[in-house]
Amino acid sequence: MASAEEAIPKLKKSAIEYTQAKNEFLQYQKDNPGFEQKYLQESIRSMSEWGKVLSSFNTNQKVPEELRKEITEILSL
Repeated sequence: MASAEEAIPKLKKSAIEYTQAKNEFLQYQKDNPGFEQKYLQESIRSMSEWGKVLSSFNTNQKVPEELRKEITEILSL
């Protein structure tokens, strides 16, 4: 549990960076319509992997519920 609590600042930073990258990607995608089709399969694979990680984390009973809630809030930035 201590290592999970210590990871929160890094997780917050990563979540902010991810959100920025996602927004840049969405803008790039909007500006370049053919991009989505070209990389659609990779995008679907990435989203699927992200979903599996979140699902696994949310059901991990080793992480206290309060800490899971805090981390989930960070990840939903």
